[in-house]
Amino acid sequence: MKSIVRFALFGAIGFGIGGIIIGMGLSVSMVVGGIGFAAMGALGGASLGLALRRKVATLALLGAIGFLTGFLGGFFIGEELGGENLGLAIFLAFAVTGMIGGAALGLALRNWRKTIALALAGAL
Repeated sequence: MKSIVRFALFGAIGFGIGGIIIGMGLSVSMVVGGIGFAAMGALGGASLGLALRRKVATLALLGAIGFLTGFLGGFFIGEELGGENLGLAIFLAFAVTGMIGGAALGLALRNWRKTIALALAGAL
């Protein structure tokens, strides 16, 4: 139980700081916002690596790649499927971003069940 709390706390701190960067970045431009998503993935991945006490650099790199890719794909899907409904577009964009980012972090664990679980958790 202690390790779950540690994992959740480290993840909340890392992804939370990254979320602040995203918020500041999106107010400037989409490019800066994309960099913010990469930073969020890197900080979140690194913090989860610290909680696991292993693979910090790998999780940071995969997090950055996954969240940037997820942001780009999620933005495109949200724009196409959300259409005129801004709320739906934003929901789809963030769900896809979380799903791809979570799956990327799961790849570092080399366990397909954990990868799928992190992708589903990220989408939620």
